Amino acid sequence: MIDIKKAKKIFKNNFIGPEELKKIFRKFNIADPFSLGKIPAIKIDEKTAKKIARNYILILGIPKNNQGKKLTINEMRNFFGLDPSKKEPCFYNQDWYLKEKFASQTNLKFKWYLINKSVFSKTRGKNPQEIIKNFSKLENFPSAILTVFSFFAYWFLNKEKRLWKNDFIWCDDKDKNGDRIYVGRYEDPKKINKNGYKWWKKRLFSNSELFDIVRLDHFRAFDACWSIDEKEKDPKNGKWLPAPGAAIFKGISTKKFIAE
Repeated sequence: MIDIKKAKKIFKNNFIGPEELKKIFRKFNIADPFSLGKIPAIKIDEKTAKKIARNYILILGIPKNNQGKKLTINEMRNFFGLDPSKKEPCFYNQDWYLKEKFASQTNLKFKWYLINKSVFSKTRGKNPQEIIKNFSKLENFPSAILTVFSFFAYWFLNKEKRLWKNDFIWCDDKDKNGDRIYVGRYEDPKKINKNGYKWWKKRLFSNSELFDIVRLDHFRAFDACWSIDEKEKDPKNGKWLPAPGAAIFKGISTKKFIAE
C-alpha cells in the first residue's frame, strides 16, 4: 500500500483525493470527504502505481451528496440539470433510465477507485462483446456511477478539461433488458443532442405514422460512425466514434422499422 502523499506525487493531476474533493464539494454537491470518517487506505503498491499513473485516475469515491442523500446518477442529474443553454456540462434530456437500478439506486462506496482516462483507438466502433475479449483478468468496464462521478470531479479540478471528450464509455451496468449501457459526452457544443434527439425522433415518428414500414439505410451509423476532421484531406485519417445507438429509438416502436 502507498500513503496519500506518495500517491499524489505519483499520479499528479490524475489523483483526486479527499483534499481535492473538499475544494469542490459545494459546487459538485457532494459530501465533504472528511465528514465521512477515516479516509480509507490506498490498496495499491508503489510499483503498480508508477506503472499505471499516466493513464489511470486514482479517485476517492463519495457515497453521499451534500444533503446526505445517496449520491446516485439521478441525484447528479437533478443537480446538473438538462438544459445546456443554462449551464454545461449537464445531462441529456432522456428519461428512459430514471427507474433503472444503475441510475436510481447505485452509488459509490467510500473507497479508492481506478478508472482509465483514455479510450483505446482500437476499441472504437466495436461492440462490448468484442472489447471484453481482450481484457486481462484484472480489467473490466467501469461502473456508470464511477464514470459520471469521475467526469465531473475531473472537470472541476482541471480547469474544465473534459475526460473522454468525443466518446461514450461502455459500462459494467446493464439495463432491465440486459443491454449494456454507456455514458458520457456531457458537453454538447453544437446543441443538437441534449434535447433528446428531438428532431430525429420527430422525423422517425412522422414517417412511422405515414407508412406501414420504414427502412433505415446505413443502420451501422446508429452504432458508430467514421469521423473525419474537416481540415483532413485524406478520409482514411479518421477514427470511429460511438453514435447515439438505442437512445434515438427510446419511446418509439421499432416494430415498424427494417434495417438495410
